[in-house]
Amino acid sequence: MLGGSTLGSRISGSLGISQVEVRPSWGATWDVAMATLKTDPFFGVGANRFSTEWLMNKPEGINNTLFWNTDFNYGVGFIPSFITTSGIVGGLGILIFIGLFLWTAVRTLFKQGNSPFSRYLVLSSLFGSVYLWVFCHHICTECSNMDIDLIPFWSFHCLAS
Repeated sequence: MLGGSTLGSRISGSLGISQVEVRPSWGATWDVAMATLKTDPFFGVGANRFSTEWLMNKPEGINNTLFWNTDFNYGVGFIPSFITTSGIVGGLGILIFIGLFLWTAVRTLFKQGNSPFSRYLVLSSLFGSVYLWVFCHHICTECSNMDIDLIPFWSFHCLAS
């Protein structure tokens, strides 16, 4: 976090620790999502089931690599994985949420008669929300025990409380 990859590589090299981080490519994730949408188009396969779909629909070229037996709990990103697990309804839901979030932020920023303090609060809330979404996504995709499909639930729960 403080030194980036340079400091991390020095420490891991001096301690003899090696770590390989891999995830499916855009194409492989998209292939799995499209194969899933053919069988379960509206609601997907369900939460935390990306690894099952990966094993059934991974590209054949993966079998010729070192990662032929690797189970991936998520794809290359949040939205492609979310489309796989929640289908068209979930994919449209997340896109509508992002669109409404940005539309509300822009509309509020350019509203006539806003005081400077009000603009400060809107910008702080906007950047804070974006930061928390990115941070939550990063934490959930780095920790394989967490379910990335619960991010919208956490967000709406925090907004409601």
